[in-house]
Amino acid sequence: MMPLPDPLRDAVSHTRRGYDGAIEQVGFTTSYRQGSESAEKYDTTISLHDDTTGLPSVFWMGPA
Repeated sequence: MMPLPDPLRDAVSHTRRGYDGAIEQVGFTTSYRQGSESAEKYDTTISLHDDTTGLPSVFWMGPA
């Protein structure tokens, strides 16, 4: 962990990506946490996109 430059702005955000060649879908997960009181409480989204058109086919949002 890095020291916080401003303790009032404590947040963590990250994203991961992946590709499934069998179904030709690109996937992304993003996670965000505000505050350091509960490290288990993340807001998460998962999305799948058609590799040819780029259009989204699945979107899920919820706690991880």
